Amino acid sequence: MKGLKGGKEGRQPSRKSRENEAGAHTQRDFLVIVTQHLWGSRNWGCDGLATLLRNPELAWERRMMTTLAPTQYAFQEALNSAGEKLVVVDFSATWCGPCKMIKPFFHSLSEKYSNVVFLEVDVDDCQDVASECEVKCMPTFQFFKKGQKVGEFSGANKEKLEATINELI
Repeated sequence: MKGLKGGKEGRQPSRKSRENEAGAHTQRDFLVIVTQHLWGSRNWGCDGLATLLRNPELAWERRMMTTLAPTQYAFQEALNSAGEKLVVVDFSATWCGPCKMIKPFFHSLSEKYSNVVFLEVDVDDCQDVASECEVKCMPTFQFFKKGQKVGEFSGANKEKLEATINELI
């Protein structure tokens, strides 16, 4: 019994921890992981991201910033959940200098425009999404309304990013 109380010895790993170790996540796991990442340990349940995208006033900081899990389904679900709102997607990489330079500005825009949904996609972690969206360089910003792409540009141009948002909202 000592192993059960004092540490991990003697415990059977849970189904979820076995899946995590194997790198397998279900669609429900994606939503829970993202909502917990965004809003602390509060568990919003399996459709929490969709609820929060439709009702941004529920977010503690009114920020709709997220990093997507590596599935095309999850990306499309996030776009569809935004409804009529403009969705701005930042395709970037952790090793990309211009991406690092514009990221704080992108985050500040997410606070300034509470009626716009801002998503981040790491092209290394979400290769299927980057490929499907035909991202060729970073940073690339794509703009969506009602699940359809309505604009795109590449480069760390702060003025162009904000001007495009203002044009499309």
